[in-house]
Amino acid sequence: MISSQLPSYESSNQILQAQLKEGGFTLELQPVEHATWHQMIRQDLSPIVTYGAARFPVADVYLSQFFHSDSAIGKPGAVTNFSHCDVADEQIEAARTESDPEKQAALWQEAQQLIIKEVCGIPVTETAGVWARRENLDWGFEFEGSMSLGPLLTEKTHFTD
Repeated sequence: MISSQLPSYESSNQILQAQLKEGGFTLELQPVEHATWHQMIRQDLSPIVTYGAARFPVADVYLSQFFHSDSAIGKPGAVTNFSHCDVADEQIEAARTESDPEKQAALWQEAQQLIIKEVCGIPVTETAGVWARRENLDWGFEFEGSMSLGPLLTEKTHFTD
């Protein structure tokens, strides 16, 4: 498996390697520089790809980028569908244009069930974000949480005396 040398990927892949070894499987890691890793996995050169994702929690974003066939590596619109999954295209596309929120949620649920049944991807880890800040940092808004990789800095963010 081609493995990024970034510490977060390296440690996660070593954990995966150890877990597979306990199951009787040998996973050889080929560590490469992170930018090279991105180039190589987008050329479909690794049989296993571990990929960290931080996206806003909208089902269509994850489902389209990771599990719609249009996003499969090697296609013109490739994003992050390293598994070449194509079992839920119909449901993903229908959910995009469904105006009834309950029907849309049902389509997303059906898509996810098909993806799970086909084992298109396996969640391995989840990382919680923890941030520290100085008391004299004013975000410029009431900070209650973040759905991105960190609190957003805006033109209103500033340090106070």
